[in-house]
Amino acid sequence: MSRYFFHQVHAGRRIEDHQGSLHSTLDGARNEALTGALEIMVGRLWKGQDPNHSYFEIVDLAGDVVLIVPFQDAIKGHPRETQPAKEIDQQIARRE
Repeated sequence: MSRYFFHQVHAGRRIEDHQGSLHSTLDGARNEALTGALEIMVGRLWKGQDPNHSYFEIVDLAGDVVLIVPFQDAIKGHPRETQPAKEIDQQIARRE
């Protein structure tokens, strides 16, 4: 297992993830980034903010950026399309 950090970049600001999470593959880390992107985008939409033009830098323990995941990739083809939609419906129901 490797630890990856998910630094969020939006509007020229970088929010660093100091905790990170463990994944057996980089693909697993990418899937987590896509799920997180969807959650953040929903929150921004609810606040009337632009959800686009953000991305995650996935960084390894050495501090190297190993993958950049644009938030828009989460819309284009998340590998678990039905699960995030269900989660989004639940978030909407809680806010009503």
